[in-house]
Order: sequence, then C-alpha cells, then structure tokens
Amino acid sequence: MKIVVVGNGIAGYTAASEICRLAKKLNEKIDVTIVTKEKTPIYSPCIFHLYLSGQIERDRLFIHSYREYREKGIKLVFGEVKEVRDESILVEGYGELPYDKLVLAIGSKPAIPPIKGVNLNGVFTCKTISDIDEVKSYLDRVNPRRAVIIGAGLIGVEMAVALRMRGIEVCLVELMPRVLPLLLDEEASNIVLSELEKNKVKVHLNARVLEIMGDDRVNKVVLDSGDEIESQIVIVATGMKPNTEILRKTGIRLGDRGGIIVDRYMMTSKRDIYACGDCIEYKDAITNKPTINMLWINSRIQGEITASNIIGIEREYLGEYNITGVSIFNKHVIAAGRKEEELRGRKYDVVEEKREDRYYKIIISDGKIIGFQLIGEFRVAGILHTLAIKKVNIQEMIKKIELPRQLRLIPYSMKLI
Repeated sequence: MKIVVVGNGIAGYTAASEICRLAKKLNEKIDVTIVTKEKTPIYSPCIFHLYLSGQIERDRLFIHSYREYREKGIKLVFGEVKEVRDESILVEGYGELPYDKLVLAIGSKPAIPPIKGVNLNGVFTCKTISDIDEVKSYLDRVNPRRAVIIGAGLIGVEMAVALRMRGIEVCLVELMPRVLPLLLDEEASNIVLSELEKNKVKVHLNARVLEIMGDDRVNKVVLDSGDEIESQIVIVATGMKPNTEILRKTGIRLGDRGGIIVDRYMMTSKRDIYACGDCIEYKDAITNKPTINMLWINSRIQGEITASNIIGIEREYLGEYNITGVSIFNKHVIAAGRKEEELRGRKYDVVEEKREDRYYKIIISDGKIIGFQLIGEFRVAGILHTLAIKKVNIQEMIKKIELPRQLRLIPYSMKLI
C-alpha cells in the first residue's frame, strides 16, 4: 500500500510516523512518503519566540533529524503540490506521485489584512522557519530600536515578549478591546495587559493599523486614531487560515471557514483521502459546533487517529478542545475550553479567585467543567483539562469518591461542590 502524506508539520509527521510504527507491529508492507516544500526536518513553531529572544539556539527548533525519518521508513519528496487528483498528486519538480491512501496535512497560512504598505521591507509574519530566519537576520542586521506588532493574540504577545527581551521598544496594536481576546475573559486579560505594560510594552487596544510607511524599508505605522508610531520592524500576527486553495476544484468538501470537512475517522468527503492538522474543520468537543482549532496537541492527536484508521485500526476523533499555555515575562497563563463571554443564554457557574500571585477562573455548566483560565497556577491544569474533556460531573464525582491528593491541591476544590 502506497501512502502519501502532504505536509511535514506535526500532523503530517505524526501520521506518517504512526503508520510506519503500526505497519511494523502488524507486519504490513507499506510505502510511506511525506511531500513537503520546506527543505528541513520537522520543527516546532511553538518555540520560535525563544529562538528570536536568544534563549535557545536554532538547532533546538528541530524535533527529529533526517536520520530518524530514514530509520522509521519515511521517504521525503521536496516540492510544492500543484494538483490533487484521484489516485495521484502532481509535485512541482518531481512529477506525478501515485497513492493508495492520501493524507492532507497542508496546514495554515497567515491571514494578512489589506493594509497599505504591508509588503514593505521590514514587515514580517512568523509562520514558518523561513519566516523566523528572516526576522532574526533582519534584527541582527538592522538592529531596530522600535517595533510594532499587529495583533495581540498568542503569536503577537509571544513576539512582543521576545523583542522586549532583545531590548527593543515594542508597541502592540490590537483591534479587539483586550489582549489574548480568543483565550481570556476580561479579568485574566487585564492581568496580562498589566504584565506587558509593567515590562514597557505599549499596548493600543480597539486600534486598527491603516498604513505601514517607509521608503527602502518600514519607518512608521499609522493608526486609525491618527497616531503615527515610529518603527523599524513590523510583525503581522493577525491570525491564520486553512491553506486549502489547492483543493477548491477537487470535489473535496470544504467548510464555511475554508477548512477540510472530515468525519470522525479523519476521512474527507473523498474515499481514501484523509486530512488532519490546521487545515481541517471539525466539531468542538464541548459545543459540537464546527470549528477550526489550530493547536499543536489537536494536530498530533488527529495524526495518530488518521494513521490508525488508514492501517485498519478503527479510532474516532472526539472533537477539538483548545488548551493553550503562554509565558508573559513573569506571568504564566493556561487557558482551555469556553470563555464566559461565549455563554450568553446558557446556564453556568463560575468559580473565580484573584490573589497577588495567581488567578483562576473555572466555568461549569451542568456540573461539568467547560473552560478554565489560570495564571500562576499550573499544578492542576492537567487535572482540570482531563475532567473537562472527559465531561466528568464534578458534583457526582466528589460525592462518590474521596478527593484524590492531586485534587486536594486545588485551593478552590470545595467551591466546586
């Protein structure tokens, strides 16, 4: 059986690696090829900010070496996929590559707003290792004094911290009324905002960039308020979108958000074609509504489930569940599940407490944890996450069993009763 995986991110690599492992275990004869246009082994974008800030060396970004691909039995073809056909794909510089089973792990790409001047020299995104190499080279060469980051989501905030650690003055511009708006409710977001401002990151909320200006390279940014911000580098961190344009004429079903629609076995609308990672659209594990959730942990699990089903071991994907962690100078944040602001019209309870060194907020509906936000409180994140994804009824659990030692560590455990 010939299996072709398009994409060498965590979803694609996991699928290929797991297929090889399971085939060896079952003594199945297979041929696994990963097609990628990036001429590097798999790397972790989750730690780009650590490389940019100088906390780690570049080689730490790579998760596996080419030797490990060979040892697992994974072949590599370098080139861009130009066409997806039934039973084959067309790869630039290689030609036609046939398959019996195809895995589309084609990822996402930056969603760049239509800002005048966004293509100027000195304006960057931070999606790929090539992107981050260009940013690092520019910083080392130009030595900018001031930077503007457009977007105060996860990537934007991480880049703001990284550039401040290099001694650069940073201005963070966010269209929404708070930082990390997709992760945190207002109280937790305000704590993060205070930490950013304490470390001399200037934050503009409810603000839109109208124009990026410069001659040979960027020198200032103009906001909708009329403010002009001097800047020698701009990083655009305004989100990602599924990289699925190549599939528009294939008959593979796409969702309203542009993601590939998959079933619970990770199969697309076309038999023998599977998809996993940032490019898919699937139900939220809590709401059961279609969503696109571009998180490393979900992509890895999807890759594993895809591999199992391709090899003939039936496994179902239970749904997208977001859990995200980020370090903001001296504040460590973990958020998962639903935010309170998303629950209008639904009955729920909130367990919340703010102390000098930590903050927590747990959202409970029908006796089950559906979301939480923790700052400076890491010990119980795994427990809360497990309770949430397994949809454990907290009240019933506490009634039936003695609280385990780990749960007693939670300073607010009795408030859950």
